[in-house]
Amino acid sequence: MVPAPPTQNHRHTRHTPKTIALAQQLYAGGWTPTQIRRYLAKRGGPMPSESTVRRWVIPAEAAAAAQAAKLANRRRRAVKARIIELRHEVGLTRTAIAKLIRHDHGLEAQWVDRAAVQRILDEHEARDA
Repeated sequence: MVPAPPTQNHRHTRHTPKTIALAQQLYAGGWTPTQIRRYLAKRGGPMPSESTVRRWVIPAEAAAAAQAAKLANRRRRAVKARIIELRHEVGLTRTAIAKLIRHDHGLEAQWVDRAAVQRILDEHEARDA
């Protein structure tokens, strides 16, 4: 019996520069991002998402995605800084911090729970040590 191949985590698939260059050539030749992604999958590689192909071939899409990632990273850093402040300056418990962060930041901070607060505080203390 042959074991099944390991599943791929397509969320973090890295595509080669050749694949990206091919996509750009196809787009310049009039192909749509949907056609490009299907063609790439037929060639045997992982099928990139349509948004990935659009970022490769449309400079404005790449710039918008980079800006969105930059803003998301800034928000994550702000949440981490607020967690540290609430623990060290206000003295709240980890559970209270998690509840307050989720309340203040809504859906964007649903990942914050007691364990996440603990990891952030541990990372902060390790950097300061």
